[in-house]
Amino acid sequence: MSNTTRRLAAGLAGASALAALVSLVGMAPAAVSAPGDNKVTICHRTHSVTNPYRMITVSMSAADGVGQSDHTSHDVPVDYAASLPPIFDPTFSYIPRLKYWGDIIPPVRTSPGLNWDVPRAQEIYTGIGDGYGLCTRMSAKQFFDVEVAALPEDLTPEERDAALDEILADLDEQGAVDDEAAKDELGITNFSELDPAALPEAFENLPSRPRGPRPPAGYLPEDGRQKLAVLVWWDADEDGEFDEDELPAEDIPVSILPVLVEVSSPALIPAVGTLTTDADGLVIVDSLDAGQWDATATPPDGSSVTWDSEGVTDDGAAQADVPANSAGFAWVGLVPVDGGNDGGGTDGENGAGDDSALAATGASATTPLVVGLSALLVAVGAALLRTRTRPRGRHAAH
Repeated sequence: MSNTTRRLAAGLAGASALAALVSLVGMAPAAVSAPGDNKVTICHRTHSVTNPYRMITVSMSAADGVGQSDHTSHDVPVDYAASLPPIFDPTFSYIPRLKYWGDIIPPVRTSPGLNWDVPRAQEIYTGIGDGYGLCTRMSAKQFFDVEVAALPEDLTPEERDAALDEILADLDEQGAVDDEAAKDELGITNFSELDPAALPEAFENLPSRPRGPRPPAGYLPEDGRQKLAVLVWWDADEDGEFDEDELPAEDIPVSILPVLVEVSSPALIPAVGTLTTDADGLVIVDSLDAGQWDATATPPDGSSVTWDSEGVTDDGAAQADVPANSAGFAWVGLVPVDGGNDGGGTDGENGAGDDSALAATGASATTPLVVGLSALLVAVGAALLRTRTRPRGRHAAH
């Protein structure tokens, strides 16, 4: 979509504007596009049976199946395909020199996906049930340590040195958006520039990424519909984990807007708007179009964001890919600052706990905001001219 078209869309207003906007979308491919939408979040394989995937956000060109050496080539090697499952299987007995499985890439936008329909792949990607913790954000340092720990013990010194070099080369090949700030801090263009036997202090001090909380219990992918859950809680110890003595964050505005969404007709242009979290800190949207959505939690006065699930920045804006027939999940941790909102902590009343706070939501869960004509224009305009600011809209009624 050209800049001229974006400016035209942003300037439309009223009923005639909506008709013009529908006409514009009708002429374009079946998607609502926005600047900066050429990203996709994937599970990149490690060689560790205890930490089998690193969740990273990469450019679309790194996962679209076009060109050589993108992530769609990270499948199980052909010569092992007869005996190894295509994704990590905790029931499979991997011997030290055959710890191989493929990446998991959701089929969004121009990406054909990879291993998405393999049994348990979506559970691993979303962290549902037994898949929790198998695909998590890691810093470059965490990934390096995981790979080193997975090396066979019988390597010669020369083989080990070569393996360490390959781990740093793997970090470069991943092309994780998350790693750009780390490389800037290290003053390098590629991790391969580092000596793995004498890593600089800045590399050793890269912040560890948390696993984050569990998705709501029973929140499984379902044929024929797409769902998105967003969890916000008071992360009192600022570790990105929803601990038993921490509280869910109720009545927090969460803006859910499309970044790039596949729709079957112009009449289905999606616009969820702003919802507020329920008593469990959850916003549940149980029917929305497939594609990429931005879920932005706005911290109340006197509080700030500790971690969020997108991982690139901890600004409370978590981008979630929701392919067809799947369930997406995003989360944001908050903490009071300067004596502000006393949402959590260990000194007061205990929180709902990891299991009870994430209980099945059922029919009483927050439902999508029904927007009128003006809200539809605001949401679509925001999708066309997306920035990382936190949009403010109407709150959903409880």
